[in-house]
Amino acid sequence: MKLYPLQFTLTAILVTLSSLISPSAFGQLTVLTSDTIQISGSATQFELVGYGRITNTGTAPLNVRWKRVNSQLPSSWTCTICDLNFCFPPSVDSADFVLPAQDTAKMDGHFYPNNQSGSGYQRISLRNLANPSVIHFITYIGSTMGSGQFMLTHTGNDVDWKQIGGRLWISIPDDMVGNTLQILDISGKIVLSQMVAEPVHVTELQGLPAGVYIANLANRGHSSVIHRFYWQP
Repeated sequence: MKLYPLQFTLTAILVTLSSLISPSAFGQLTVLTSDTIQISGSATQFELVGYGRITNTGTAPLNVRWKRVNSQLPSSWTCTICDLNFCFPPSVDSADFVLPAQDTAKMDGHFYPNNQSGSGYQRISLRNLANPSVIHFITYIGSTMGSGQFMLTHTGNDVDWKQIGGRLWISIPDDMVGNTLQILDISGKIVLSQMVAEPVHVTELQGLPAGVYIANLANRGHSSVIHRFYWQP
């Protein structure tokens, strides 16, 4: 099999997990930042890798279990999950490993697009087995662009996107008020369409099923603004 060189830049995201454990163990995992890792590249690339990390901030080892929760991938795509010890193919749903005290481990998601353009996600949960009722998540979102497809981004003032609870908030410059916001699923179907009447606009997501979505904000006379996000009811 011919391996294609990676031609895109990925941002390593540090993800840490927080759980209560027995007083004698003093191991602790803590969430420091976003649980979503986004990667993109060409459909002809061998793989797209989303780099994540988890850290045990305590003074004793922790037993950690990761598990595939749900996914939505183009038909030819596969996703491998790599933890501290091994990389596991799609046929493996979960695995356990020991995270030493004061140590950081990889939790990476590898997408294999197999020459098919599109977007998809793989969501995993992580538990400290000393307190399995506390669950944390990492969502890997991958996307590719095939020939004849393109994305445009706004070149003027910044558009600020925030997903809070079941709502998607956007803050836009005054000259973009009156444009249309569309929410599309990864197949390209428009599931919501709204005119943005104010500089701060809120879109309710509660009626949408779990999945990866693309928000497209039209900008009359200019390029569009594209934002990908994951929604879990």
